[in-house]
Amino acid sequence: MIWGTCHTVQSHAYALSNLHGVIIIPIMVIMRKNVHNYEKLGCLAILGASSILILDRFSLRADSLQEIPGKNLFKYTPTFAIDLYVLMSNIPAFLFFSFNRSLLRKGFMK
Repeated sequence: MIWGTCHTVQSHAYALSNLHGVIIIPIMVIMRKNVHNYEKLGCLAILGASSILILDRFSLRADSLQEIPGKNLFKYTPTFAIDLYVLMSNIPAFLFFSFNRSLLRKGFMK
């Protein structure tokens, strides 16, 4: 999240780096576990909102503006790839919390 905050819009870093709890819903559906319909609906809403957030090409950091020499125009550095990296950072976080939960259930952390 810190790396994402330094390289992309701060709100994107916060929103996209805290989705590790949402990753479990599709995994539970694939494993044919009981998942409430509202959980499925919430997961779809979050995935849709995250997609819109990543594809928003008009959100930018103030320091990502670059003045074009000789013109009164600015161009900005897109953050699409960085947003995807921040989104992928949820996978190690999901694995950490999953393994931690299984260790707690087995009693290894007494």
